[in-house]
Amino acid sequence: SSIISLIDFATKNNRVGEAVLLILIAADGNELIKFNPFFLQKVITSLDRLGLGEKVKDLIIETLISWFFTMLQEINNFLHTLNSEEGAHDNTISSYKYDINQFKHFLIKKKKSFKETKVTDIEDFLEYLKLEKKMNKTIARKIFALKSFYKFLLSEKLISQNPMEKIETPKPEFTVPKTLSVEEIKKIL
Repeated sequence: SSIISLIDFATKNNRVGEAVLLILIAADGNELIKFNPFFLQKVITSLDRLGLGEKVKDLIIETLISWFFTMLQEINNFLHTLNSEEGAHDNTISSYKYDINQFKHFLIKKKKSFKETKVTDIEDFLEYLKLEKKMNKTIARKIFALKSFYKFLLSEKLISQNPMEKIETPKPEFTVPKTLSVEEIKKIL
């Protein structure tokens, strides 16, 4: 894949910081989700080329895998609870999964986990959504999903404070319904 090519380029040119960053970015992709041995071998080869010691290399790989899979497990446990204990509809579970995963990707780029999330991280995420021109209705849904998720993490004692408590849900935009003209109605009939 192209990320593997970039990692190869960075390691061949002894650009340690960029190579490690690319490895972290790649870890957020599908290849690590599938636990692709080819991808992990490329990571190990890249770390070898960087001349890092075995302890450092092992620590990076262990941290990478542990960090990513811990976040994935927290999401899956939440979704399972929604399904089994709260009887949430499949569409709700699917939407929550999408929204929480989007936030997870945002946190990974900031090199943070769910447990390390601060109110400022959430505010940054909401600002990012606004810059992406997301409507208030969409942002409100994401906030609702994250509020439920962080309540779950708090109830499971995985966090000591809920960073979502102070986050307010935006008011939906009011749109004036479009009315049809007499000619448009005649065309329809």
